[in-house]
Amino acid sequence: MTFFLVGRKQCDVLRFWIYIAGSYLEAKHYSYTLTVTNNAGNKKYMHEGQVFTLDSDEVAKGSVFMMATE
Repeated sequence: MTFFLVGRKQCDVLRFWIYIAGSYLEAKHYSYTLTVTNNAGNKKYMHEGQVFTLDSDEVAKGSVFMMATE
């Protein structure tokens, strides 16, 4: 399987999610945990979610990792 980590910054908010290069049926079998840690290692942010599929013309619905920036 091929997976893609996608990130986007918009209005001082970072968003991350995972796509799978496969069908909707295949995507249902995968989930991910994304962990972001600061350079000092004393702050950790975690998100768990289902992967999105690239094999769809519809807008994907689901949760994504979001983090405010300064």
